[in-house]
Amino acid sequence: MSSSKHVWRKLADVCEVLRQLMYEDRDLAKAKMQLPKLEALLEQLPDNDVAIIRAEGFALLHELKDEPEQAIEYRRREIELMEVLHQSVRDNNQDDKTKRWILNGRDTNDLELRKAIILALEEGL
Repeated sequence: MSSSKHVWRKLADVCEVLRQLMYEDRDLAKAKMQLPKLEALLEQLPDNDVAIIRAEGFALLHELKDEPEQAIEYRRREIELMEVLHQSVRDNNQDDKTKRWILNGRDTNDLELRKAIILALEEGL
């Protein structure tokens, strides 16, 4: 695996752990323990402003640092990119199995959860 693919995969794994800790377990203390790892991975990323996982990573980073305005900005970018992905899948008439694979972790339910996160962040301002 190339180092670029490796860092993206590691970022996806850390984001998955953080989603579990922050939004399901509601254990912010444990989530904050992942902050140095998240910061290091985000610093290693190549420039790619269309990567959904990059937007999510930065949203989580700012949320963990108690910077809700920046977290909201990155969540909005994440949602925008997810909506583009959904449109692309619809436009390309993918079969159901391929759609599920492409939208894994980014399906309609995940999109709605991201919107709910923004609302919660906005309420906390």
